[in-house]
Amino acid sequence: MDTGLKIALVEDNDDLRDLLFRDISRAGYAVQSACCSDDLDDLAASTSFDMLILDINLPGENGLNIARRYKQANPDIYIVMLTARVGTEDKIAGYGSGADIYLTKPVSSAELLAAIGSVARRLLKQS
Repeated sequence: MDTGLKIALVEDNDDLRDLLFRDISRAGYAVQSACCSDDLDDLAASTSFDMLILDINLPGENGLNIARRYKQANPDIYIVMLTARVGTEDKIAGYGSGADIYLTKPVSSAELLAAIGSVARRLLKQS
């Protein structure tokens, strides 16, 4: 499947990042991965992403700040928060920072891929 959807996955846990990268790639999506905001910024210098999948607890700049910054620069970007923070206040902060979807860990690949597919369908309707 070639959806044309460009995804950046930002996760500092190497094993989880590799697993999610593999599953998203196998589903046919173009995905690049980063472990922190600096790596994401390097990727974004040469690629315009349609979607960010962000952990909140990251080294350096956290996912909430990354979401705000990227949403301000590109209001059309879709943001999926993928985090271990499960509290109501955390979810509200996630949505307040620009998240379109808030998923809590552990998440199944099937659920994450369903969220990505939902975004892909919306983008296809817009084009």
